[in-house]
Amino acid sequence: MSMIVAGTYVVAGRFVTFEEAERALQRVRKAGFRDEDLEVFYINPAGQHARFPIGGDVAADAGARGAGRGAWRGVALGGTAGAVLGVGAIVSLGSGSLIVLMLATGVGAYLGSLMGALGSMRPAREARSVDGPESPQAGVVLAVRVDSSDLGRTKQLLEDGGAREVEQTSVRADREEPAAARSARTP
Repeated sequence: MSMIVAGTYVVAGRFVTFEEAERALQRVRKAGFRDEDLEVFYINPAGQHARFPIGGDVAADAGARGAGRGAWRGVALGGTAGAVLGVGAIVSLGSGSLIVLMLATGVGAYLGSLMGALGSMRPAREARSVDGPESPQAGVVLAVRVDSSDLGRTKQLLEDGGAREVEQTSVRADREEPAAARSARTP
């Protein structure tokens, strides 16, 4: 296994469909890049990565961040309102039943917690992510491993091939170097 030389990169373009990515892949192959340096893969839309047993990508919805505090405020207000209504019912009915008071307080606390939790949630467009940076946009990605001399040409090939976004990153030195770079040095 060859070691990577300094200046090795991966240039990746995001396409909407596999057909677009396949056409761009053919362009890149015709430009002299070898299959060992090419990879096509799909990034699922946000929410479809199933990182958690019940599904989804995040531990908590960003819009529900304040729901717990809102529920506790609702319990206090609703329980108090239920107790007041329970006392009023006892007085007006002339019944001294503790069960009526407890039932009214419980129902008030439950409804208060529900209303408090729902009232403190924010729409998704106003909420920021709880778990860090946003997920990348979904789509088909064509990644090409290149050396520094092919960076500009590869970006242009992907853009001309219809890539919606083109990005690059450097590659760590514990990986194999691109086949195009190896063949260029082989006598």
